[in-house]
Amino acid sequence: MFIWVSFILFKKVSFPQYFYSFICLIMVSTAGEKTRNEFLQTIFTKRKYRITRLLENIIFAIPFFIFLLYKNQPQIGFITLLMSSVFSLFNGGTKSSFVVPSPFSKTPYEFTVGFRRTFWLLIILFSVSVISIIYHNFNLGIFCLMGFFLVCLTYYSGQEPLFYVWIYSQIPKEFLKGKIKTALRYSFFMSLFIAVPLAVFNPAEIWVILLVILIGQLYMILIVAGIYANFPVRLNLIQNIQIGISILFPPFLLFSIPNLYSQSLRRLNAMLK
Repeated sequence: MFIWVSFILFKKVSFPQYFYSFICLIMVSTAGEKTRNEFLQTIFTKRKYRITRLLENIIFAIPFFIFLLYKNQPQIGFITLLMSSVFSLFNGGTKSSFVVPSPFSKTPYEFTVGFRRTFWLLIILFSVSVISIIYHNFNLGIFCLMGFFLVCLTYYSGQEPLFYVWIYSQIPKEFLKGKIKTALRYSFFMSLFIAVPLAVFNPAEIWVILLVILIGQLYMILIVAGIYANFPVRLNLIQNIQIGISILFPPFLLFSIPNLYSQSLRRLNAMLK
């Protein structure tokens, strides 16, 4: 399945090597989940814990690394392996009194929590985009722009508590539209940090930048509509497959967005009046 999906991705997606690398890093980052790492820290010494985390991340990345070598992308492969190793140093198990200020506190929950959890990844993406401008690598910059939207999608990976929905005195359509507007506004605002410099230094490629932003915004609508399609229960297998196909094959969004949106309205109708 991994090999089959890898071939499909390289065939269907623009700039697949960058997108493929980013998927690897997203998967690697799951090994840094807070509760899991707190458990590992209780059973290992500090040295063994660091070695274990490093080996875990490398094992996660090796299949991606091998496939990138097969696709004649050794540079991206080695960068992916290196970044996966670096990710072992960052995890939710490290406790700190430092709280990252969030620019999204006016409309709390998804972006407030998500931004504080992934701010370091956003900094990396922005830094790489600056490097892409310095070395005139537009494709790498577009990869970072897509990465910003993919990071925003992860903010909706977990469902909010039922109480956070129930407190709204809105009909389902108003509630869902408000959630979609928030997702579109904040994700667009975040994407400007990469899109604007890219457009300034690559004016001939503005149409590509606008296309990526448009697809990214459609992804945000998809994920917001999808997250409530089976609320308060997690998405079922069919809904997850539908979202996955839409991300890999954007034209499918024309079907999946209206379908998931209508399902969400029906689910929310029992909780909102």
